[in-house]
Amino acid sequence: TTLTDMLCDKLGTKRLVLLNSCTSALTLALKLAGVGPGDEVITTPMTCVATNTPIHTLGAKIVWADVDPIDGMIDGDDVRKKITSKTKAIIAVAWGGTPPNLNMLYDMCKLRGIKLICDAAHAFGATYGGAPISAYAHFTCFSFQAIKHCTTGDGGALVCRSETDYTRSKALKWFGLARDAAKTAEM
Repeated sequence: TTLTDMLCDKLGTKRLVLLNSCTSALTLALKLAGVGPGDEVITTPMTCVATNTPIHTLGAKIVWADVDPIDGMIDGDDVRKKITSKTKAIIAVAWGGTPPNLNMLYDMCKLRGIKLICDAAHAFGATYGGAPISAYAHFTCFSFQAIKHCTTGDGGALVCRSETDYTRSKALKWFGLARDAAKTAEM
């Protein structure tokens, strides 16, 4: 059994890619979502700067959504008002390990062809509606940084909802090559 297998079992997924940080997982998720220069990503200011720097790094515009004053999560009603034709993704943070309203956000994204990214840096092992937190977003990003629930000193993981995104993420994380195929190719 590999570390990846154990993490997949713990997190209730089959599509997990290990990375050097949660920031790299967020960057990869945004790239898989097609985010680039001129695009918009709706996100929350109630998070670590590392959640939102990948948006800027990819040349997209950060669109701030309000924070619900009761639970501190991204306000879904405000998100709905800020969606434009340039919106490619929404980043929701599971602040303090508590998932936001993932059902509402996912339904909103699905209706408009937008990708939902869940920053679950503080939500290792969290569930929502009786299912693993990663069952709701297109991409869920975990952190293994020194102050997290499960730490390796640093590191991260990306869970992809679709098999296509999972396959692409494995290639993109390793120089753009399908590493598994390279291992089995004849020399």
